[in-house]
Amino acid sequence: MSLWDRLFRRQAPVTPGTTDNATTADKDVVLSRQMDNLELAERIYINNPPWLSEDKDNPLIGTNTGALVAAEIARMVTIESKIAVENNPDVDAVIQDYVMPNLRTELEKGWALGGIVFKPYFSGATMGVTAEGLVTSIDGKMRVAFVYPSQFLIDDYDNNGAIIQIRFFSTVMQQARFFTKVETMKYNELLNQVTITNEVFVTASAPTKYKWDDLGNTKVPLTDVKRWENIQPNMIITNVKSALVGMYKPPMANNLNFNSPYGISPLVRAAQALRRIDIVQNAIDWEVDSSLARLIVDERSIARTDRIPKKLAKVVTRLLGDETKRFFEKWSPEIRHESYLKLLNSNKCDAEDLIGVAHGTISEAPEMARTATEITKTRQRTFSTVVDNQKALEDAIRQLAYSISVWLNPTEASVEGEELEITFDWDDSVVANPTEQLTLYMILQNAGNIPKWKTNQMFFNMDEEAAKELIMEAQGGDGSVLTTMLDPNRPAPPRELE
Repeated sequence: MSLWDRLFRRQAPVTPGTTDNATTADKDVVLSRQMDNLELAERIYINNPPWLSEDKDNPLIGTNTGALVAAEIARMVTIESKIAVENNPDVDAVIQDYVMPNLRTELEKGWALGGIVFKPYFSGATMGVTAEGLVTSIDGKMRVAFVYPSQFLIDDYDNNGAIIQIRFFSTVMQQARFFTKVETMKYNELLNQVTITNEVFVTASAPTKYKWDDLGNTKVPLTDVKRWENIQPNMIITNVKSALVGMYKPPMANNLNFNSPYGISPLVRAAQALRRIDIVQNAIDWEVDSSLARLIVDERSIARTDRIPKKLAKVVTRLLGDETKRFFEKWSPEIRHESYLKLLNSNKCDAEDLIGVAHGTISEAPEMARTATEITKTRQRTFSTVVDNQKALEDAIRQLAYSISVWLNPTEASVEGEELEITFDWDDSVVANPTEQLTLYMILQNAGNIPKWKTNQMFFNMDEEAAKELIMEAQGGDGSVLTTMLDPNRPAPPRELE
């Protein structure tokens, strides 16, 4: 039974397993159900949800609302963001080159799909590996891959959801056959080591996404595929404290699969509301189309009906009857758009509530003024969602940065090694309303609690000297006393400069 059936066809849901000490059987059930969740999220995001219809007489076309919301969330979370690794320039270089330029678009996909894995890897690398598989050296270019839920499976995890074993899948076509590389990464907490194995399976048909366990048993060597011929089949890295990946998950409880290590896409939570948005928008489109002005023409008045311009008369009929002498009537009904638009906006508000953003994000902002309490409440919903996503992203990038540091120096990895100092600078214009902040500063300034130049410095990105000079220019000064003003031993400034 698909997730769509369970959600919208009112079938009895499968009882989720307990949250502690999940057995292998429990995990198998949870992961199987999770694939339905992830597949539904992907279909909504790519504007192909299961409720659409291509019926010629009664089509239902998607509005792409899921992608719209995902893009807006990613914009608010990452706008003007800055991330730096202060005490390791090599790791910082990888972050700046491969993560920061793609952060917004990859976060959009990860949020919409229910998660994304940041996986460091070497391009064109040559590795020194002992007979036991122990990595001794690596020479190559470190990069970061962004892996989506359709390309990996989490096989094992601890009670906190931390990854213990994960498999990555990559498929290429060669000589009319499909070769799928399966990279298995397993972390052993007792031995503080990560074991990586690479295998290649060959199939006659392309594997199905989310159905990676159906690859069969036909294996071939890595050297059979040119692009993988230099990959080591077995590797071991010791003295590590986690699997060497970073994973971002939308900061929402997975209410469909309690034990799942995967995240839940907010689009799945809001699926019903998104479905209603598509239905109502299609109804509006039909209403507009059916209300176009046209003529109803009695077919007796026209020798050849096939020559009627379609835009002139879309309906040719004997509707007027034999009793009337009129041969045509104008058809121009009123559009019932007001009720439809109100319903559409109501559905958008429902989706915003389920996703966790303020009304007005995708809906029309209410025309009537609301109370201050109502405004604050709905705004805080967006604030908390943005902050929670920033924290989740920070955790993922910390895990990624650690993984990069291990790969860059595998022989120097240490469980008790120096922690990376990572700074995250998030633009707070979404979290803190700049208009309200400016109003507060003006109140403090007018009360004499802060100088005027401090307001310029805070809100117009000026240094102290430029902020004070601007105040002097506004008051008609020529700046000749600026040096004296900046002297730390100068007397108190005149009252008008404060």
